[in-house]
Amino acid sequence: MDALRLLLCAGLAVAAAGCAVQQDSAAPVGPAPPVAAPAPDRAERATISGTIASGVESGCYVLRSGGRLYQLIGDDPDIRRPGLHVVVRGEARPGAPTTCMQGIPFYVTDARPA
Repeated sequence: MDALRLLLCAGLAVAAAGCAVQQDSAAPVGPAPPVAAPAPDRAERATISGTIASGVESGCYVLRSGGRLYQLIGDDPDIRRPGLHVVVRGEARPGAPTTCMQGIPFYVTDARPA
């Protein structure tokens, strides 16, 4: 049993020595400095007019306006007709997570045909 224990300990010592890492003396020591997270985008109240289009995901609708694309959230179901020109009021929240993942998230408070 002692021989087995000695053999096991010797094997562990060899394995530990093989795992040793040689550090470069020029490499910095200690944890890496923290990286600042980007500031969250600010919400912006707006009134936007444009044309409704179907999003790439089922059940998602977007508004094309002035070269931009807005994902409509909480909109009136009556305006969900691709090709319809509408005016919407609400709040744009760039960077907000959504399931549609298309366009700038726009939380609608009021919507009407143009």
